[in-house]
Amino acid sequence: MHDWWIALVACSFGKIITSERTLIRYRIHRNNVVGGKARSFGRILRTLLGLMDYVKKWKLENQTRIIQVEKFLQIYKSILPSKEKEILEKYLLVSKNKFLERKYFQFGINFCSRVG
Repeated sequence: MHDWWIALVACSFGKIITSERTLIRYRIHRNNVVGGKARSFGRILRTLLGLMDYVKKWKLENQTRIIQVEKFLQIYKSILPSKEKEILEKYLLVSKNKFLERKYFQFGINFCSRVG
């Protein structure tokens, strides 16, 4: 997704700042593509029954993140700060590991340390 790319740019070359102030009005409705899904027994049951589809979708989304990091490095590698370049290169290596190894890596890094 586009927001993941923007986060890569912000964490690599700038910083992400947070604000408690509402800056945009976001309307949630039944036909949202992302977010705003009602929680019902039927939906929970469909989710449980569709767990394999969910895992496949998650893996596909993860693959798109990996592709984004590869492209990001391809474009910006020569001007990336060394710490950020090292983290992204490790991310690509770790992305080939088993689930728990990936999670251990993800919880052990502070990629976007410039958060204000």
